[in-house]
Amino acid sequence: MLYYSFDSLNNAVLTIKKAEESNSMKARTFLESTGIYHFPLFCYLKESGFEVFVFNPLITDSNKNSGIRKVKNDKTDSMRIAKTAYTHNLKVSLIPSDLVLNLRSLVREYYHLVDTKTGYANKLHKDLRLVFLSYCKVFFNLTGKTSILILTTYKTPNLILATPQSSTQRLL
Repeated sequence: MLYYSFDSLNNAVLTIKKAEESNSMKARTFLESTGIYHFPLFCYLKESGFEVFVFNPLITDSNKNSGIRKVKNDKTDSMRIAKTAYTHNLKVSLIPSDLVLNLRSLVREYYHLVDTKTGYANKLHKDLRLVFLSYCKVFFNLTGKTSILILTTYKTPNLILATPQSSTQRLL
């Protein structure tokens, strides 16, 4: 997993600015899309005033086979990205607004929580089938308010069975 430190991001900006000054031209920065891992670098460079483009790594991958030898390292990858960026009519990715990105993150979190809740409900159902099989026949929704209230009030099947019906009804 790739992490960016403030120092490494700052060094990248300083290096690009030095290159701009020494070549007397404005830099255009190209990044391969790497899921979410390119995004901190993209944002930092954009906020630092650079023109930043993101493109699909399949584009550079298709250009990889142009040489005789297959070489894979950061230097050759950087050269391949630069050549691709300046020699092709490159289609870059559109970066969504912050609102859309935040919404995506919230939706992912929501589905993660729903999956977690389902996992706990399935575990409860499995455990109740082992410990108190007839409980599952009484309640359609084992995670409903009534079922959870009874399970938290009466810790064992024997306590539920030993409690008079009138006491259970008053509880509800």
